[in-house]
Amino acid sequence: MARQECVEIADSIFWVGSDLSDGLQCNPYLILDDGEDVLLDPGSVLDFEAVYNNIVSITNLEKIKYVVLSHQDPDLCSSMPLFERRGLKAKIVTHWRSSVLQKYYGIKSEFYHVNENGYQLVLNSGRTFKFIHTPYLHFPGSIVTYDQENKVLFSSDLFGAFSSSQWHLFADDNYIEPMKAFHEHYMPGNDILRPVMELLSNIDISIIAPQHGSIIKNNVKMYIKVLKELECGTFLHPIKRELSRIGGYTGICNQVLKRMYDIFGVEEVKEIFKDEIEFEPETNLILDHIYTGLEIWDKLFEIIYAKKGLAWLSVIETMVSRTAIEYNIELPSIFKSTIFTIQKETELLSQENLQLKEINEGLKRNLDKVNDQLTKCPLTNFYNENFFFNYLKSEIETGLNNKEGFFLLLIEIDHLAGINFDYGRKAADEVLHNVGYLLNETKEDFHLIFRLEGPVFAYYIPGFLKANPMSVAEKIRRTVDESNIFIQHITVSIGLVGLEEFFGENNEYDDLVDLVYKVAKTRVVAAKKLGMNIVCATSSIGENTSRTARILIVDSDEAGTNALKVNLEQHNYSVLTCSDGEQALEIMESESPDLVVSEIMVPKIDGFMIREKMLYSSSLKNIPFIILSYQKNEASIQRALTLKTDYYFKKPYSLYEVVGIIVNKLKSLETDS
Repeated sequence: MARQECVEIADSIFWVGSDLSDGLQCNPYLILDDGEDVLLDPGSVLDFEAVYNNIVSITNLEKIKYVVLSHQDPDLCSSMPLFERRGLKAKIVTHWRSSVLQKYYGIKSEFYHVNENGYQLVLNSGRTFKFIHTPYLHFPGSIVTYDQENKVLFSSDLFGAFSSSQWHLFADDNYIEPMKAFHEHYMPGNDILRPVMELLSNIDISIIAPQHGSIIKNNVKMYIKVLKELECGTFLHPIKRELSRIGGYTGICNQVLKRMYDIFGVEEVKEIFKDEIEFEPETNLILDHIYTGLEIWDKLFEIIYAKKGLAWLSVIETMVSRTAIEYNIELPSIFKSTIFTIQKETELLSQENLQLKEINEGLKRNLDKVNDQLTKCPLTNFYNENFFFNYLKSEIETGLNNKEGFFLLLIEIDHLAGINFDYGRKAADEVLHNVGYLLNETKEDFHLIFRLEGPVFAYYIPGFLKANPMSVAEKIRRTVDESNIFIQHITVSIGLVGLEEFFGENNEYDDLVDLVYKVAKTRVVAAKKLGMNIVCATSSIGENTSRTARILIVDSDEAGTNALKVNLEQHNYSVLTCSDGEQALEIMESESPDLVVSEIMVPKIDGFMIREKMLYSSSLKNIPFIILSYQKNEASIQRALTLKTDYYFKKPYSLYEVVGIIVNKLKSLETDS
């Protein structure tokens, strides 16, 4: 029977869960705060109805403004889409690394990333929640939440425990062993657990409210100390002990029994051994049995497996493994059996969402390695240059090891020095701030922006997103170019580089950081040389400066086209021709002509649309464009001027004049370059 009533664990803080534990009790919490309520770790789809009924018994869903999700596990957040269908409209407070996976449950609500908001949330009442990043305890994006007003720590998986049929909402004297067993299973090691416990020991905590297990209201410091000293995880280095000092195999079996008593209850544990082992009535320890020392060590776990199956055996497996190492004895035979291994693997696979697991492994980045160095540019609030280079090194190392590329855009504001000279430092800073604002507005999910020295921003696109980096770069360029929020017209030049370009390099990671950055910087310089307001994604700019100039003629009039082509070829130009607009754009992309001559009235895409699409592309927008057309009136002239057409001739035209204009235009381009 699911527990239906809520329990107030502190002033205006309620436990709103159910007692459908099945070995792992889950605890959602609700904080009431003047119509700006906060729900923490709402739970799974299994206990949704019970949790929902508890919540609506004390508040309305529309009063819940925030939902804190400590990490991405289904037992704490898979119910979110069900709450949304019932009308919940709230911001999801979580770490960005967790939100990547949380979205796959179908969550539609807006995300509030704690790592982008100073790891805190301040309500209208002034109530402040502090968030502590606890990476790899037991997920990269895990956080815990501290309510400063009531000194309550919502600790997520930390301080959790395995539950039994005797589960209590508040921890009793027998809580430590189930808590240790839980951490031995799910936490990676003491070297990761200890620093977090040391941090928590310096915080004034009155109540620890974990996601699993029981709420700790008494002797909080003692529980922190227990976890601080707990050896856990796969790579243990326990102190070697002599078996005789603990009473031989019977003694270590008694250690295991004590752990099981605290987790499953004394009577239930003794019941499964009643035909094999005699217990001392007062201590409930082994009094007598018919086996030799090594036999009792094997038999104890065979009985557990036969009577209670994999569920019980898995709970104590970590402790048994550590004990075997400590006393230099063999693992019990059942743990080494093929049937146990196969059943365990099958059960683990059935409990996992394989798609989420695959994505999670692909998204593991090294942001946490440089977390302590996190500083931001005060002007734009973006990560600064120091952080950028540390992060880039981390991503290069991960990308090369996993053969997973990424893309980097270096974005430099054109003529910012001139604005500083003409209008002063304050105006230049305002331009930087406004460009940063536009970048943030343009930024897609999981892209990162950095502010480097001077007028330069770095824009990072993770490889796993499979984005089109040129489209992203062009969108940024156009957004700035078309904006009217600046003191004068502002453009940016962009250099684009991808990590895949360096997969064959054998440099050290530090060298590759410099190389990737220098290539991107070189492409920014090339973009500026090509006229600014351009995206450059190649390092071969300038290789063909001595080649014969190419001219593209777009016209369906064969006679006129041939006459112009022959005259231009007499000046040693290479002339390309086509008869419709779609073909013209294809030729431009592949052949990069130096000048385009076009009729307005051509099939598929007319001349004006050709020019419009050219202006939309940084690689084509600076190509001179000349119109030769039978159509020329006030409206068409105005349209041509708007589209930055260089020359507009009405047919029939003077062939000598048009060729002379083209020759002079191409000569001026050679001089400028």
